[in-house]
Amino acid sequence: MLAELIPDLGLFISLVGAMSSSTLALIFPPIINILVNYATGYGEGRWALWKDLAVILFGAVGCLAGTYVSIEQIIYGPEHI
Repeated sequence: MLAELIPDLGLFISLVGAMSSSTLALIFPPIINILVNYATGYGEGRWALWKDLAVILFGAVGCLAGTYVSIEQIIYGPEHI
């Protein structure tokens, strides 16, 4: 069904990559680090917590931007951008 809806499969692959790679590389590891260090603390000034939250924010912005661009290319075509 996807092959019929999306003529260029490379665009679908870039959509999956934009969503999954930023999630796996930049969002899940800091979340796991926050959960693991909950009992021991995050250091003076909670610097580790702030660092993890910054990486999560960076990953979320990258995920949203990459997903938006990929969906836009699927709808309008790669030459649109």
